[in-house]
Amino acid sequence: MAKAFEIKFDGGSEMRGMATRIKSAIRPAAQAGAQVLYEEAKARVQISDEAHIFAGTQYAKTGQTYTFQPGSLRKAIYQVYSKDSSTQERAVYHVAWNHDNKSANSVPYGFMVEFGYMMTRKRYIGKNGKWYTSKEKLPSPKRVPARPFLGPANDARGQYAVEAAATKFDSIVFGGVQANPDNFVSPDLNAEGVRS
Repeated sequence: MAKAFEIKFDGGSEMRGMATRIKSAIRPAAQAGAQVLYEEAKARVQISDEAHIFAGTQYAKTGQTYTFQPGSLRKAIYQVYSKDSSTQERAVYHVAWNHDNKSANSVPYGFMVEFGYMMTRKRYIGKNGKWYTSKEKLPSPKRVPARPFLGPANDARGQYAVEAAATKFDSIVFGGVQANPDNFVSPDLNAEGVRS
């Protein structure tokens, strides 16, 4: 007479545990990807040899200029979790630079570096040997080329950022084991499912 046996499987608790791990993995995974782009952008931004002067949009009216030390733009690069753009199923991080004049690390000229700009005023070398912008307009605007750092950081390391996010996600959800059915073979069964 054949022996009868019964197998019971309650996947509910395992599935609830999986759902909890997935939710807890979303934000750290997004941050891991953002970290890659943040570090690459900081590595790519150029640093001037000496302090430089920036004349903002009000320069023609007020004559106000701002002096920035070498490395100001690199120090202004940040990554931040976006509560407004994120949901329970999606975490968004922004990698950019402070440009809003609300912080000590604000660098409003970052757009000009990343995208280039149209120079509309004459420049001259002062008695101290440094460049200055005059209030006098150029006969016609001159295009100053971009020296981008964010776009090239994404181009160079974007795929790696996605891989870093996926690796972090997998490590939290699967404990470092890739989501592959071949990895879920019982320890006492061989790859064909036969008890060894």
